[in-house]
Parts: sequence; C-alpha cells; structure tokens
Amino acid sequence: MTPRKVLTFVVVLLSLSCSAAPAAELTFTWDPARANPSLGGTSFTADSMTLANYLFGVVQTNGLTPEHLIQPITSFQRNGSPVAVAGLGSTFGLYFDISAVFSTVGGPHFDSLDVRLMADRNADNGTVSSTLTGVSFSNAAGVANDFQLAHGTLVAATVALDPATGIRHAHFLDTFVPEPNQASFFVTPGAGVPVLLQIDLTTPPDTFQAIPQSDGTTIQLVNNGAGTAVLVPEPGSLGLLVGGITLLALARCRHTGRGRKRAPLESGEAVRAEFA
Repeated sequence: MTPRKVLTFVVVLLSLSCSAAPAAELTFTWDPARANPSLGGTSFTADSMTLANYLFGVVQTNGLTPEHLIQPITSFQRNGSPVAVAGLGSTFGLYFDISAVFSTVGGPHFDSLDVRLMADRNADNGTVSSTLTGVSFSNAAGVANDFQLAHGTLVAATVALDPATGIRHAHFLDTFVPEPNQASFFVTPGAGVPVLLQIDLTTPPDTFQAIPQSDGTTIQLVNNGAGTAVLVPEPGSLGLLVGGITLLALARCRHTGRGRKRAPLESGEAVRAEFA
C-alpha cells in the first residue's frame, strides 16, 4: 500500500468516524439475574429501547428551567423486531430518571443533564404521572427499594419545536457508566467499554401542558410522551482505532518500500515519487 493509498484510506475512515459512528447503534446484552440484588429473569440481547416520557419543569423568570424526567422502558428491540425480556413489567422494571437544567441565558442550551438507569425491584412502583406538584410513581413504598444500575452526564443536547405540527423533539447524548457493583448486569459491552447513551424524545401537543403560575413562573408537564434510547460508541474510541490502523498501514508501507528501493523515505526524490 503506497502512502497515497494510505492517506486516502485514512481520510475515508475518518470521514466515516465523524459522520456514521455517533449514530451507529450498539448491540448490547444485559442480564437482570446478575444485578445486585438479582432481578430474576434471563439475559437478553437488543439494540434499542422504547420509552414512555414524563416531565415536570418550572420555567423561572431568570431564564432557567429545572426539569425532572421519568422514563419507564416499555420494550426492547433488535434489528427492528421485538425482543422478549422475561419478567420485564411483571417481576422487575427498568427506567431512566433524569435531572436537568435548561437555560435560555446566552441562547437556549442545557447547563446539565444527569441520567440514572434505575431498577424497579418487584415491579411495584405503580404508574407514573406528572402533575403540578412534580413527576413521580404512584407507589412510594415500591420506589423505596429501587436501586441504581448506571449513571451518565451531559455530552450534548438539542430541543426543537415543529411550528406546523406543534410536536416537540429532544435529542440527549450522555455518558453511560455502570455502577461498580452492577458490572455483571452489563454483559456486553462490558462495564469497562466506553459508550454513550442516546435518547430521542417526541412530544405531541396533546401530551404537553404549559401552566402559568401567579409568581411569574410556568410549570411544564409531559404525560406519556414517546421516546427511544440506544447505546452508541464514544467517538474517541473509534478515533483510537483509526489511529492504530493508520500507524500499522504506514509501518507496512515503509517496510515494503525498503524491499524495493535502496533508500526509501530517506531520499527526498523517493518520497516525492511515492506521493506523485
């Protein structure tokens, strides 16, 4: 492989890493029976999750909006087909719990967006609802025995409103780190493999409310919005792979060049010839 071909290959590979990798869903295997404490059931393999979205937010007069979201995972899929997860919704539940601060100060953005993957032990949390007092499950006693499987912090987030339909869209990208005592739950990718959690939310007008308050704030509620979640590779991990491949290819090029030239890569003329 000549240096020209190496460079062409690297450019193509880098372009793929910048455009395709962040959206490439990872196939993952989780095992509820190996959670600590065990949730029962058996291991399953999927590449996406379907969520229900519930939100409580307070739009403050200072431009900040603290938000709390609860997102029960209702099903899993692989290659677009449903994945049967033994015990999900009957003997255990899984949900994302998100605390965020949205800001319009200096332009709309998120100051923070912290996510936790939670286990509903015994599937006894009840139903979720968002009201003027907050968002919560109906059975507080059931929530008391929930435990955390993983957590993450903000990498990037965008929100958008379609003025024609009134549908709101949100795209969250967070780190995703298993808790040390829950590493056995995450079979693949393993607990030490860096991945990101991507959540996409769709909020139709009939699931959203904005209720002005006498103190000048506005309470925002979402009940039964829709969402999906996937795991994606960290861009940095793919970049390391590209870099490694590049170094190996250049080393091979240098080695083979020495076999057919007396002074490859040491003579300016030889270098110019290779890149011509």
